[in-house]
Amino acid sequence: MSRRTTEQNLHSNNQNESSESSEKDNVAILQSPSALPLAYNDNNSRITEDIDLIPQSLWYQPDPQESLPQHLNIHNSIIRYYNDKPDTKHNDLLSSYPALENSPIEAVRATVSKNDDRTLECLTFRFWVLSFLFTVFGAAFTQYYYFTTIPYQFSVVFVQLASYPLGKLMARFLPQRKIRFGSWFEFSMNPGPFNMKEHALIGVAASTATISPYAINLLSMQRLYVAQGFKHVGSILLLISSQCLGYGLAGMAYPILVEIPEMVWPASLVNVAFYNTLHEHKNNFIRALSRMQFFWIVFGVIFLWELVPQFIAPILMSFTVLCYFGHKNPDLIRLGSGVKGLGLLTVTFDWTEVIQFTPLSSPWWAQSNVYFGGAVFLWMVMPIVYYANLWSAKTFTITSVELHDNQGNFYNISRIIKANETTIDTAQYDAYSPIRMSPFMALSYACGFISITATITHVCLWHGKDIIGKFQSAILDILTRDDRITRFDPTAMSDVSSAPFSTFEQDPRKLERDACIHVNMMRAYPKVPIKWYTLIFCLSLIMACAFTVLEPTALPMWGLFAALVMALIGILPVGVIQAMTNYQIGLNIISEMIAGYIFPGEQVANVTFKVFSYWGMAQCLTMLQQFKLGQYMKIPPRKMFIVQIYGTLLTLTVTYIVMNWMIDSHFEEITQNKNGFSSMIPRITQSVSIIWGAAGPQRIFGYDSLYFPLVWCWLIGFLLPIPFWLIHRRWPNSRFPWKFVNVPLIFLGAHITVQFRKNYLLVALVVGFCTQFSLYRYRHDWWRKYNYVGNAALESGVQICLFVVFIFTNAFFTNIHFPEWFGNNPLNHEQCG
Repeated sequence: MSRRTTEQNLHSNNQNESSESSEKDNVAILQSPSALPLAYNDNNSRITEDIDLIPQSLWYQPDPQESLPQHLNIHNSIIRYYNDKPDTKHNDLLSSYPALENSPIEAVRATVSKNDDRTLECLTFRFWVLSFLFTVFGAAFTQYYYFTTIPYQFSVVFVQLASYPLGKLMARFLPQRKIRFGSWFEFSMNPGPFNMKEHALIGVAASTATISPYAINLLSMQRLYVAQGFKHVGSILLLISSQCLGYGLAGMAYPILVEIPEMVWPASLVNVAFYNTLHEHKNNFIRALSRMQFFWIVFGVIFLWELVPQFIAPILMSFTVLCYFGHKNPDLIRLGSGVKGLGLLTVTFDWTEVIQFTPLSSPWWAQSNVYFGGAVFLWMVMPIVYYANLWSAKTFTITSVELHDNQGNFYNISRIIKANETTIDTAQYDAYSPIRMSPFMALSYACGFISITATITHVCLWHGKDIIGKFQSAILDILTRDDRITRFDPTAMSDVSSAPFSTFEQDPRKLERDACIHVNMMRAYPKVPIKWYTLIFCLSLIMACAFTVLEPTALPMWGLFAALVMALIGILPVGVIQAMTNYQIGLNIISEMIAGYIFPGEQVANVTFKVFSYWGMAQCLTMLQQFKLGQYMKIPPRKMFIVQIYGTLLTLTVTYIVMNWMIDSHFEEITQNKNGFSSMIPRITQSVSIIWGAAGPQRIFGYDSLYFPLVWCWLIGFLLPIPFWLIHRRWPNSRFPWKFVNVPLIFLGAHITVQFRKNYLLVALVVGFCTQFSLYRYRHDWWRKYNYVGNAALESGVQICLFVVFIFTNAFFTNIHFPEWFGNNPLNHEQCG
């Protein structure tokens, strides 16, 4: 069709749909070359000059909840116009892969915008200033309260909220002039309005300070309880290598855990909804609440409500129904207490107890597996075990997590390990008592064993074929790609339909993997080169090797490599589960047990092995989750990589300085738990290292041990997912959804009960069912618009309320207390027993 014919047909069909003034406005917009990105047709020829053929009536109409620059509307109009051309092969392509026009995942479609403004700057002067301030403050804050009786965790939600008005103020008052350093570098202190991308990167940098590096547990344990601590050089080498080795491994898993659309990373969707809400700029002309209005209403309500259980009536933290039938009855206390017992029929009105299970963001099928496992373990298995007196269960408190001797008393560690030593005195151990655990603690370990090995089998059975295919495609990409450009035109910002059809025809595996608009849109940005990952990994490995040589860890070089192999093996199976469900299955238990077998009697070697294996995998998954957030927010991957490394190194520096200052200044208070200081976390690290390192799994789970049968749980975990997979293969259309039976999550739900109070199950179950099942199925439009925004509002409101309560009751104004009454008994909040 000729240009003139096309013009006549378009204008004749739409003569009455556009006014003369609007056409003049359109021409004015289109005449700005900087405002209009390039577009390509199916023959890969530029079609920018044809934009004046498209009348306003055919322009792409954005979602009413989205606010995007005018030139992006025009760009989408070009794509839509040319998609309507009679190209059978192209139309068949789009009909076969509808996700090319959006994401195949409903939660992503409901939360993530399909538009991107590539002109927005990310690493601005505002970013460097605000990220530095919040990261330094967060790292110092977290490490200071690491040594207190209340280890308050610095929240990235606080950073996200606080940085928004500060960024706006800087955008308004900072001068816009450019600062030059010679002829090779210049920057602007105020490049324009404070945008969503730089806001997200501030949160990414500050998120590295929300939790102390795992190596701090080892370093503080050495300083507090071992006569000879590590030197400064060795400590710094340990911190940097343990934090960054996982980042070097992230490149191998990136194509699978980030680019595959099914790898959703639900926690990232909450952050996306939060940033979208804060940066939403539009007038609301309809009666329904806008996302912004809904956010602030929920934020205000939950902020005010949290003051009740946190300050006014702590009894609402754990409301025990059974105890009101007999609060002195020991059996009702064992069964009903959420603090001292199994939490049967116990509810909580404190959102902090529920939010850690992410009931508004995790898929319902994942939540139901976790809650099912926890409920069966707490309310069926444990009562039977206790009242049957298995392993002398009645000798212990029903939910005890302490170590005991054979008389049921707390185990006296000082009788088998001398002060400032790390090895066990075998003669003293044999003369004193073997280590005993309560059945609750022992069975939680068993569930952890099953969960870890079942993860490998589950992922291999359900996702193995896809992972292998996509891994092969990723290897092909790595071998053939140019990091500077991509196979798709970098200016194509909207969808895959703007790329040459031959690209997909020649490589259908690439099309299947990239059947998501967000994956394709990120091809407009250069990927992180493989050499960047390799450099980070090699430098970190050299530092780790130097640490094991310079310091007396008793961990040989081959032990370090064994830890890295374990981390590498765990990345994909654990990452797939976490990316799809929001739940991470840690390698800490298996790391401790393997290190205990290969380094018997070596306490420090056990902890060091766990630092590099478990934390190496965890850091890799952290990097990949941030990359997924960057994909949703359309942040260039290289800038995301730089920010993650920058935030990590800054956090390590501040954390190490504060740790040494705290120990040097408050050594006695910390070790003796005086004046509000505590050594709880280092002491737990030491206790665990004694169980798995000094005493060793041979003594606890050996052939002659009381707990030897639990070792078979490793094999049971490997085999247990197979029957459910076979049943689904045999009856794929069964009314019972066998494909949603997730053995790793079921036993994870049982295992993590040891870490929390037992009052969360009923409320988390109800909230998850109402939001992720009922609203999703029967009020889908409401769920699509408000669910993730509401989640972000609940999290931020709770965190800010906790921060305010903490400041006014524990930090600066310690004399402020609510008057005592029935609902805030300081000795027994639950009033059960």
